[in-house]
Amino acid sequence: MGLLFGGGLALWLAWVLGTGLGFYFGNVIHHPALLGLDMVMACFLLAMVVGGQKNLRILIIWTIAACSSLLAYWYLPENSHVVVGALFGGIVDCMSELQSLTPRISVAPMMDWTTQMVTTGAIIYGGANRHLDYNHEEHPIVLQLGGSNPKDLATCSKMAQDWGYDEINLNVGCPSDRVQNNKIGACLMAEPDLVAECIAEMRNAVDIPVTVKHRIGIDDMQSYEEMLHFVDTVAKTGCDNFIVHARIALLQGLSPKENRDVPPLRYEDVYRLKQERPELLIEINGGVKTFAETQTHLKHVDGVMIGREAYHNPYLLAELGQLWNLDLPDRFDIIDQMLPYIAKRMQEGAPLSIITRHILGLFQNLPGARKWRQALSGGNAKTFADVENAIINIKEAMKRTEDYIREQSV
Repeated sequence: MGLLFGGGLALWLAWVLGTGLGFYFGNVIHHPALLGLDMVMACFLLAMVVGGQKNLRILIIWTIAACSSLLAYWYLPENSHVVVGALFGGIVDCMSELQSLTPRISVAPMMDWTTQMVTTGAIIYGGANRHLDYNHEEHPIVLQLGGSNPKDLATCSKMAQDWGYDEINLNVGCPSDRVQNNKIGACLMAEPDLVAECIAEMRNAVDIPVTVKHRIGIDDMQSYEEMLHFVDTVAKTGCDNFIVHARIALLQGLSPKENRDVPPLRYEDVYRLKQERPELLIEINGGVKTFAETQTHLKHVDGVMIGREAYHNPYLLAELGQLWNLDLPDRFDIIDQMLPYIAKRMQEGAPLSIITRHILGLFQNLPGARKWRQALSGGNAKTFADVENAIINIKEAMKRTEDYIREQSV
């Protein structure tokens, strides 16, 4: 009996510790009332343990109830954040949260590079099919909206959800003069209350996540404290996912292209935001070019958004699969998977160049890479056979290099 009592007491202490840690780190309990409920249940369980010291039946009942509750917990929907008042409730919740925290890797929406931001007006008045259609293999896929009218943003968010999008993102980072004139993009950082109103309407319209992408500052609002005020204001709506481009946007004086390179990167501001708001999911964007850089950022934040490097060196996305212990695919296997898609799109009338432009950088820094780009870029490739010939040529170039290296090592 003493052994049972000691074991039960040890489990109870571990339960309380786990619950406390979960509350402290903000991953388990999100309201003081829930913590109070857990503490009441903790006291109840302790009483049962003490009672069980004198009554074996009570101890057995308590153990069965606790184990049943524990098993039930494992089958709760993921991320339900329901606090189970039972043995190990806090610890199990902590473990479940940690197991579900995988790094988020995404590709930035970029005009002329990848799928771009779409304005609410374009969707509502310019034809939804044109702007919302996508290939089913692109999942999980996010629609980035540009706009500042809460009702229009809500309407487009609902349309995107019905279209099968997995997430909606509001653009508060684009520095273009053209979008500024329509109150879209980075200029909205000066109006956090309006952004909060927009996000609230969008969240009310859909069941899928709604996120915000923004800069660390604009023009005369360049301090960390001003960015924090913006984030805190928007977070009050329930939005808990922010993608931060680690540069300010100078809306007066720099072009959109210059705003991508001229303002210095301030990664430390994004790291600090995550440190001071650990309950938020913070992703970093800006200047990330390698797997090693991504790993460094993930020591400080929850996710990384890749920009132009995803276009210049698409194999980087394959390398990032190592974050989930995935094997690196062979580049030629990737091309083999692309060939049926290329053939299908060409049959539908799509110009070959708009497809192959996205794989021009697949062999970056490898033998034959320049000839590969030349063969497929511009008007050089017009038929499916041209693609097949380019594949043959780069295979031969790589084989010659491998043979040369092998000969030199003998």
